[in-house]
Amino acid sequence: MINICVFLFLYRTVNEPIGRALCIGDGITQSQWQPVDNCGPFRNVTDILTEIAQVIVDEENAGEVSQQLSSVTSNIEDITSDDIAFVAEITSNIVHQNLTSEEVTNSITSIVSNIAQVETKELEAAEEDGGAISKFVQVFEEQISRVEVADGGMLLIQQPNVAVQVQSVPADDVMRGLVLSVAGSRFSDLTKANITINAPIQDDHDDVIATIPGIIAQVNIPPSVASVISSTAPLSGSLSNGSGEYVRVNFNVFSTPALFISKSLRNISAANECFNRSANSPVISLSIGQGKVAALTEFINFTFTTIMSGYVNPMCSFWDEEEEDWSQDGCVLVSGITSSDDRSDEEIVRCACDHLTNFAVIMDIHRQEVSIPIEVYNILTYIGCCISIFSLLVTLATYLWNKDLRTKQANKIFICLCLTLLCLYTTFVIMISLDSTRDYREVQAGPCGFLTALVHFFVLSSIAWMGVEGYNTYLIIVKIFNTYIQNFMIKASLAAWGIPALVVVLTGAIARDSYAHEDL
Repeated sequence: MINICVFLFLYRTVNEPIGRALCIGDGITQSQWQPVDNCGPFRNVTDILTEIAQVIVDEENAGEVSQQLSSVTSNIEDITSDDIAFVAEITSNIVHQNLTSEEVTNSITSIVSNIAQVETKELEAAEEDGGAISKFVQVFEEQISRVEVADGGMLLIQQPNVAVQVQSVPADDVMRGLVLSVAGSRFSDLTKANITINAPIQDDHDDVIATIPGIIAQVNIPPSVASVISSTAPLSGSLSNGSGEYVRVNFNVFSTPALFISKSLRNISAANECFNRSANSPVISLSIGQGKVAALTEFINFTFTTIMSGYVNPMCSFWDEEEEDWSQDGCVLVSGITSSDDRSDEEIVRCACDHLTNFAVIMDIHRQEVSIPIEVYNILTYIGCCISIFSLLVTLATYLWNKDLRTKQANKIFICLCLTLLCLYTTFVIMISLDSTRDYREVQAGPCGFLTALVHFFVLSSIAWMGVEGYNTYLIIVKIFNTYIQNFMIKASLAAWGIPALVVVLTGAIARDSYAHEDL
């Protein structure tokens, strides 16, 4: 008896498997597979997507095609911009079958989550070539708005990068306002996030924001939205899937703004070398009822936890589908960057808008040079000062040891300059050694003021002796004749040491506190 068995490998065509093997046996002995290597040629993601794109999608095979597409797109490392165009086209064909099943919606959500992980350059190329990403997001939201949910029921789909909750909410809850939230420990995996759509526990919607731990994103919808929904929807059971007692709420969360590619932000970042402007929060897509919610008299409040810290200049924005870009119309910044109550390393931004669509926060990050630890600077300071002190000691010893060198006027000036610099570097090293910890007071006010005054004096004195040396050089090289000045060194010493001493004394008398800070 010969049985033909089919192997289904990782990649397969729509209608036929890639590999087959024969199971041969006589019904008595153990059967064997022969051959086991009839697997056909290797095909990459592009080849498989090309074959799937050639299939005419209908209501009968749409579910199977969506599952295959979900499996193929899970290999994100191999997906190119051309592949993304195929995925967008196939997904559009599936959605246009007007299927309302949860299985198809789950597969399409998985596809969107997979594409969101593709390299940014491939996503940007796909959008530039034919707007594949914008089309892809649009058909995804069409499918979410089409999936069936019973009155009072809920559909929850959670993929790593996209989470969807469709809920039929009692109309009475909408009249009291709604709080929609997604909370979790990680942005990169929404499968474990806690997504809720509830009426507020208290009347003050702003206070509800602080009560939810681990918040990723939250929306506080005011009660006035109910009147807008009832005025824009048909009268016969329009607020829900069939009964006027319920309102349909679609709540989509994208963990990153990867699928919302903005040309304007790219142009701004390319034109400025100092900073990079980009969306820095999850993207929230929200719709209530069947009508358009816009031009509200009472703002809808949004709370976002930023994806990366260190960004500045937050701007509350929504995705304009007509312009295919971010816009700030109708949105204002309620509060800037604040630290999260339960996670101090994360930052929270709060916004308010008068309409519903896709929302995110756009921010700037300033490019910074590579940070060098302060200890490195301290070590370099000690090394430099010690080398200078050693060199000055050698120089002074040489000049003072040789009588011929130390008797000349120019050399006397040089010796005084070296002595002043030696005192300056020595005092400075002592000062930084006594106060080694930054922003912590280790020296009392008296010694601190004394050391500061010494540094001040020796800095001024060294500059003064450089001036004396310059003037002496002028007498020798430029003036040449009649250059003798009686008691020149005494006068020079009074000027180079006396004037700095006078400045330090006056400074200490007038502004004594300036010499003694909390930290050196």
